[in-house]
Amino acid sequence: MNRAIWSFRIFFSLLLMTLSASAFNARYERLEPQNMPEFTFMNAEGFPVTLGQYKGKVIVLNFWSAACGPCVAEMPSLDQLAGYYDEKDLMIVPVNVDPLQKEDIQGFYDENRYRYLKIYRDPTRASQQALKWEGLPATFILNKDGKLVGRQMGYSKWDNPESLEVFDQLIQGKNPVIQKSFMQKIKKWLGF
Repeated sequence: MNRAIWSFRIFFSLLLMTLSASAFNARYERLEPQNMPEFTFMNAEGFPVTLGQYKGKVIVLNFWSAACGPCVAEMPSLDQLAGYYDEKDLMIVPVNVDPLQKEDIQGFYDENRYRYLKIYRDPTRASQQALKWEGLPATFILNKDGKLVGRQMGYSKWDNPESLEVFDQLIQGKNPVIQKSFMQKIKKWLGF
């Protein structure tokens, strides 16, 4: 095959990967409000936590691992997102699924200078069994009624204008309209 065609294919592939990784709504799936399965995880002190404890707040429930590159890459934007909103409106719940102790996670937070994220742990991965997530990071968005209204599998930049607009609308009690991303339009056009 000629060099120009290979160059074009490589360029186009890189362009598509870049666009898909940078767009909030590239993999965001808006859902009709639905009940969340019951499961528990732990807070920093090791006490059990359920999502019902946060009813009345918009929840960004994020599952991550310290060994997951995309998880670690999106943590700064989750920290910034947590800093943008008052916890009475929006709660960021980053749940680590590694068999790590609180001190290990705190060391990771301190090393990366996260100021707003709290420590939650699910070393038994009960959440994976309940929510059927397969890869990390896995993020679930709940409205103020505790209903699942969206999910995103894979990396996202959570503090960008598109995601802030979604969270603003959810805090106001609205069900946000998500514009289809460029990648979603391409996939539809290609028949995926």
